[in-house]
Amino acid sequence: MLGEETIDDYAEDENDNFIDRYQYAATYFIQTVESQWLILLATHKTPPKIWIALEDKFARENRSSFFDQLNSVFDTKYDILDLLSDHINKYDTLWNQLHLRCSTASSTDRYTLPFVFQSVFQSPEAKAAILLRSLPESMNDIVDNLQSKEDLTYNHIYNKLMYLKIPTAVNSADNKAYKTADVKGKGKEL
Repeated sequence: MLGEETIDDYAEDENDNFIDRYQYAATYFIQTVESQWLILLATHKTPPKIWIALEDKFARENRSSFFDQLNSVFDTKYDILDLLSDHINKYDTLWNQLHLRCSTASSTDRYTLPFVFQSVFQSPEAKAAILLRSLPESMNDIVDNLQSKEDLTYNHIYNKLMYLKIPTAVNSADNKAYKTADVKGKGKEL
């Protein structure tokens, strides 16, 4: 019958579309990848293999990159010479990156560790505890004070620490305790 496509015609059209997309992907890679990474294209040759090589190089969704991210969260330490707000913002950024990676993981992924850590990085209590862990020993009194609160949340710790007035010289005889700034700008002990 006229006007009706046969299965062979449909298969041929689909094959032509696949070849067009395949060639477009190869051309796209050649045009957009920086010259220093063209070796990846030459080595892997086909768009699917090139994509996997680029993911391994830059997305690094593997055990090594996950451990790097995990270590960056756990190894973050506050240096009292820096602004506490900068430390907290850096911690938030590192935490949020790892939280995103874990929240998008599934049990069927090639690397299952992000899925295993999913509940940890969804927990505001874990976020609070690890932030307190990042503070130096010189702030142990503050940490102890914060941990003694009922129903301690990350937001509570965040708010307390963001308004903490850090003395310029921690070991100074005049500045024995860290203080928070109240509404009138005077200091009060935590």
